[in-house]
Amino acid sequence: MLWEKCAFRAKGQLVILDSDYFYKIPTTREQGIVRQHVTYHSTAGIPVTATASRESSKEWCLKLGAADVVGHGEIRGLADGSFPRIVCAHDTDAYFAEMARLVAPQGFVCAVAGAKQKHDIQPLMAKSAGFVWELMFTRSLFQTDDMAKQGEILRTVAQLVDGAVIQTTLTDELSGLSAATFITAHKRLEEGRMIGKLVVRFTDPA
Repeated sequence: MLWEKCAFRAKGQLVILDSDYFYKIPTTREQGIVRQHVTYHSTAGIPVTATASRESSKEWCLKLGAADVVGHGEIRGLADGSFPRIVCAHDTDAYFAEMARLVAPQGFVCAVAGAKQKHDIQPLMAKSAGFVWELMFTRSLFQTDDMAKQGEILRTVAQLVDGAVIQTTLTDELSGLSAATFITAHKRLEEGRMIGKLVVRFTDPA
């Protein structure tokens, strides 16, 4: 579980990359991960630094509980080894070198977005820092011994939602299961200004 890998072992801040660009990516999975990380970790007392450039994105991150929001142009100005834990939820290729620089000695970088390029992992060796992947389907894909853990995770999330610890990321809705509805939904996402999740609701004609 991503929270286990990055949150409960953290001694200091957790930085989440990328809290602005993830509005533009095609999967809602990554969008939800970033927003829930901000809310969950800040509630658990772990300071979260998010990255975002647009004012609306920054406000959204702060509303969810981020302790700080850094613009994309400011990332290179951050000191080496600033963060014990880093979550990359958008573009692993674009951020790999910066993550290797920003992660603290004996820290961890966790990515939920795939990589298409080869990367030099040597900088992580000097820091004894780790790089891990997280995919929610790993347990079921490989029938791991701890498959029941996924149910425990979902129950925990349900309790946090019921207790208003994790807030909904729903900000907009469309109605009707039709091509026109989905074309409208895709256009809104492609504009790159979407904040929160867009949900399409439909009623079964039966």
